[in-house]
Amino acid sequence: MSPVQTDVNYQASDGVNLDLGDRLDVRGLVVVGSDQSDEPGRLAGQFVNGTNEAVAVSFATEGSDKVSTSVPAHASVNLAEADDLVLSAVPGKAGDLVKVTISTSGSGENILDVPVLTADGYYKGLAAN
Repeated sequence: MSPVQTDVNYQASDGVNLDLGDRLDVRGLVVVGSDQSDEPGRLAGQFVNGTNEAVAVSFATEGSDKVSTSVPAHASVNLAEADDLVLSAVPGKAGDLVKVTISTSGSGENILDVPVLTADGYYKGLAAN
């Protein structure tokens, strides 16, 4: 009697998840960065808005400028497809975890440890430079 893995909650991706409360969710969040610290990095993952109103969400790391996007009501946004979601300076290199502050008007500021990955494999086209 082996336990069934689908009976256990787990993150089935490279990135990390965060529930921001009332049907606002971040899924599979990673920073596609470089092998050096303090270089630009692109956010990749999904932001899901299950509410009845559009939500403005912003992301930042220590030392980077805040970047923002809007997510329509009852929709999701692939963060990697948003050209303006590049952090100016990621305080870590590939293989590190960096603290990313995720903010919305309803959830306030939330800090999440996010892995930094290189632009290899299926992240190849996401290099920030």
